[in-house]
Amino acid sequence: MSGLSPESAASRLARSKAAYPLTARYDPAWIRANALGENALCQVEILSRRLPFRSGMRVLDLACGNATSSIFLAREFGVEVWAVDGKVSPNDNRARAVEFGCERSVFPLRVEAHALPFAAGFFDAIIAIDSYLYFGTDDRYLGYLARFVKAGGYIGVVDNRLYA
Repeated sequence: MSGLSPESAASRLARSKAAYPLTARYDPAWIRANALGENALCQVEILSRRLPFRSGMRVLDLACGNATSSIFLAREFGVEVWAVDGKVSPNDNRARAVEFGCERSVFPLRVEAHALPFAAGFFDAIIAIDSYLYFGTDDRYLGYLARFVKAGGYIGVVDNRLYA
């Protein structure tokens, strides 16, 4: 035994709220119930420290899962988000968006990541939260993806222990 006392639950919670103040506004039970992996809200909050999300921006949330990251971006930054996933029901994602009052700013679609139906340069930013490893391993994929971002736009990838 190291002699260190275990951190109390209260101090872990306080540290978490300090590290992720935007995520702390959301019900932890809702986050857990809608998680498909790591905490997407914490990951997108980390990404928001690097990318300048601004009201009115168009963002593609690629392989968004249950669209929690899409809802977070719409609520916290006023962006419009195309919440695309090849497997999760867009009806379910729309219901979550409606629950949070984001039905006019979160647009769920069932789309496969290699067949994106968007115009070139349509998005100000494209993000992939805890998902890029499922579709982006081909050396040519990033070039394919980049055509959907405006000149001067952003592509942000956050995966477990990978921040780019």
